Amino acid sequence: MSVDAALARYARYLETLTPASLDDLGQFVHPRVRFADPFHDLQGMENMRAVFVAMFAAIPDVRFEVLASAAEGQGAFLHWRFTGRFARAPSRRLDFEGTSVIRFDERGLVTAHLDYWDSSAGLLQHFPVMGPLLRWLRRRVAAAVRPASGTRG
Repeated sequence: MSVDAALARYARYLETLTPASLDDLGQFVHPRVRFADPFHDLQGMENMRAVFVAMFAAIPDVRFEVLASAAEGQGAFLHWRFTGRFARAPSRRLDFEGTSVIRFDERGLVTAHLDYWDSSAGLLQHFPVMGPLLRWLRRRVAAAVRPASGTRG
């Protein structure tokens, strides 16, 4: 299977991912897949599946929308949007973008799925103690690196 075809197939799977479709994960990823995101770096399809199970428990209406993709060699990139609401706090809506680096084997199975996204803006800001602290810290850093007005380059 070509990498382009494998990427299109995997992207469709992610866009339609549900708790029920997690049983089909083995059709798309290698048994020893490496999965990493800002909170995990693990090996194995069952461990990857466990991350998705926990995600759906916390955010039952998760939706991934693939915004762009590219493939070259055995590697690929996905640019995506993640949306959903917390099960325990439905008024807290998640909506952020990220990028995944994907590696495929010769059969078109994912051997690595590495997610890159801003966990503070995308997720942690929604937690009661952490959110206000992160917003304050972002404002402080922005003020500290703001160029002085009237300066010339």
